[in-house]
Amino acid sequence: MKHVIPACLLLLAALAASLNAFAADTYPTRPIKLIVAFRAGGQSDLNARKIAEICEQYKLLPQPVVVVTMPGANTRNALRFVQNAAPDGYTLLLFHSSLVAMHASGQLPMSFRDFDMVAQVLRTPMASFLSLPDAPWKNWKEMVEYAKANKREISVAIGGLGGTTHTMFAYLTNATGTGHLFNPVFFSGLTECKTALMGKKVDVLGDAPVGAIGIVESGMGKMLLITDRERRPEFPDTNNFDDFGLTNVVYMRNGIYAPKGTPGPILATLQSVMEKVVATPEYKEFAKLQKCDAEFLTGAEYYAQFEKDEKVFADLSDILKRSIDEKNRAGAK
Repeated sequence: MKHVIPACLLLLAALAASLNAFAADTYPTRPIKLIVAFRAGGQSDLNARKIAEICEQYKLLPQPVVVVTMPGANTRNALRFVQNAAPDGYTLLLFHSSLVAMHASGQLPMSFRDFDMVAQVLRTPMASFLSLPDAPWKNWKEMVEYAKANKREISVAIGGLGGTTHTMFAYLTNATGTGHLFNPVFFSGLTECKTALMGKKVDVLGDAPVGAIGIVESGMGKMLLITDRERRPEFPDTNNFDDFGLTNVVYMRNGIYAPKGTPGPILATLQSVMEKVVATPEYKEFAKLQKCDAEFLTGAEYYAQFEKDEKVFADLSDILKRSIDEKNRAGAK
């Protein structure tokens, strides 16, 4: 009897291995759903559709990738849907570093550890800030000096309480001791923020670079600061975090996630496909248009990067929570 149990365990292990191998050999046999946690037309949706398009164009998979937008509940709807889906490779998620930032600030109950990470595909600075072209300053430093000299509060439109732009804003103003000069005003997204700026209801707009740079390139805005280590050549007068001696520079990292427990061979297949997608000239051009870097990381590398970013966001979470509490107290008055 003592020899029967180990033999059964060996048999089960062999069966599991053979099933995994079979799954990888035949996967996928039906369309793959790629879930997006944001509304159609945004950067995440465009990214997902470009990935699906390239997979089809280059025949990287024998089945199509079908993009499904699932906004709502501050991204929880999509996250829970994928988290609870069968771990068979047929339901995937396109998401980004907000999963780390919002978990650290208590805005999301789940973290990147609740998923299997397939690959990173895009990287971009977390946030950027701009004002109208006729503003009496050319960058963030000049704006701060103007506010001090004129004893004038600067209002900043931010799309989302507790999100990545808010995190970067709170970090910058806390680290430079300038929080008292600013009044953050929160909206549901870029459209409302842009309307407030164009209507001169606020002085500054904060958003992801793709949205902010688009406004600047259209001639409707002036870039003040990008949360990057390097100065972009197209914005020579714009400040970055190095100008303030800030070392906690994290980036918005977009990638593909799978339900926890997805078989390793299927994850390997998907990872290989994403590496090929990122290497195509079509995807590199898409990234350039989106003001992002097409940067591939394996699932393991992506996970390790998020572990590093998590430590930064943990340090920033107390700053962000204080900012949220201050805003909530101000709203209650």
